[in-house]
Parts: sequence; C-alpha cells; structure tokens
Amino acid sequence: RMRFALETFEAMRAAWPKDRPMGARLSTCDWVSGGWTVEESVVFARELKTLGCDYIDVSSGGLHPAQARPLAPA
Repeated sequence: RMRFALETFEAMRAAWPKDRPMGARLSTCDWVSGGWTVEESVVFARELKTLGCDYIDVSSGGLHPAQARPLAPA
C-alpha cells in the first residue's frame, strides 16, 4: 500500500532543492477494520525518512462512515 506514495515522494524529493525541507501529511489510522494502522504508519514514516523526508504532518482518520474510533478524554 505504500509503494505509490513512496515512489511519488522520491520523485518529488529528487526535483526539490536539497537545502529546502520537504515533508508529507499522513493519516496515521483510519479506524476501519482491515484499514491503515498506526503500526503501518511507523513503517511508512521510516521509509519516508530514508528518502529524505524532513517532517510528517500527522492527522487521524475521519474519512469513512464505518470507522470505529474510541472516544475518551485526552
């Protein structure tokens, strides 16, 4: 599931000046059974780092009506 995003980032990083920061936005969990998980996000973030990603803007789900997100005080 990561291949397209990683290949896209790699191409963009190659075109972007090395002295300028470049990052990615990542929804770390979509809260849907069989969907994207926090653990997969960690693997993805590590792969982005090897490609020269300087930062990740993190969000979380909210895109599917079947999501089952636990609600609790922070």
